[in-house]
Amino acid sequence: MRLTIDGQLFATAVRVPGWINGYAQPVFTTAERSRILAECVRLGWDSPNDDYDGIPSHLAGWVELPGGEWIVEGWVWEVAE
Repeated sequence: MRLTIDGQLFATAVRVPGWINGYAQPVFTTAERSRILAECVRLGWDSPNDDYDGIPSHLAGWVELPGGEWIVEGWVWEVAE
């Protein structure tokens, strides 16, 4: 499934096992996660964030799942049209 954040960042999820408050909680491959992180840097979304103890915003919320896939919590993903 193709997803977006604000129509600026696009990504392809392996699956979307859940939705929270209408937003997708997608699962990504390691390769897609790396591409997303690089795109965040290109977009300037990599500033340290006080909400995450100074961790850059694009690195916060990622959780590795069994099998090497990744879910990212707290990001506002919508289905891309």
